[in-house]
Amino acid sequence: MSDDKRDEEREEPSFTVKDRRRFDSDGEIIEGEEVKAAEPDRSDVEPREDGAVPTAEMPQMDFVTFTISLARSAMMHLEGQELPDGSRHKDVEMARQSIDILAMLKEKTQGNLSQEEAKLLEQVLYELRMVFVSAAGV
Repeated sequence: MSDDKRDEEREEPSFTVKDRRRFDSDGEIIEGEEVKAAEPDRSDVEPREDGAVPTAEMPQMDFVTFTISLARSAMMHLEGQELPDGSRHKDVEMARQSIDILAMLKEKTQGNLSQEEAKLLEQVLYELRMVFVSAAGV
């Protein structure tokens, strides 16, 4: 094969290799080299007031989100937590507390909620109370 054909077959590589080792050929650390830990790019995340950067995007807290959060908590207590032996541990009293908090919110916010918020709170309370009666055996 002639040298001209070899030159034609050689193309520019599509990548570049850069030596980023922090050690010289004798195994000594090169002065001035800093090790940077691999961190995800979080430049688009706004820090909280305390300066901490949230690790996961949380939903905006409003009355609907708060209501659903309390309802989920009550439902988790009513459904119970699965134990290693396969049984379920229900905590009816903790569920009752979450339902009572929602009932208190309904009473204290009457006339101050939007129609959507009031309807959600009413529906959540009704459904939780029905599940509670069934789970508690009342």
